[in-house]
Amino acid sequence: MGPVLKWIIVGLVLVLVISADIFLVIKMEWPWWMFLGVLLGAIVAIFTVVLTVRGIRALLRNRAESQAAAQASGATAQSLETQQRRRLMQTAWAEVIKQLRKAKLRTPGNPITAAPWYLMIGP
Repeated sequence: MGPVLKWIIVGLVLVLVISADIFLVIKMEWPWWMFLGVLLGAIVAIFTVVLTVRGIRALLRNRAESQAAAQASGATAQSLETQQRRRLMQTAWAEVIKQLRKAKLRTPGNPITAAPWYLMIGP
């Protein structure tokens, strides 16, 4: 959003708040000095909301940047270790399948599907 558009929106919100304040003072038949009090309270409330939203956005942005930096620093070492583990597991599975195919379990059928064996995944 461009700076001109931001100032136009701020001006429109300010006009809306002043109009609502004048309407409230007239409708409730309050003294005119209450106009300034209500206007000041509305401006403070809007300002507080804007600052809170900006603070939350900055906090979330900083958290995302720190997480990205932590992942980038640890990603290379972790990915190499993960690749090595994956290769080791693939070679171990290939060896087990070879041994099952060479097994003399042809009587009940295919040794890979006929043997009652269980699979455990994990370190």
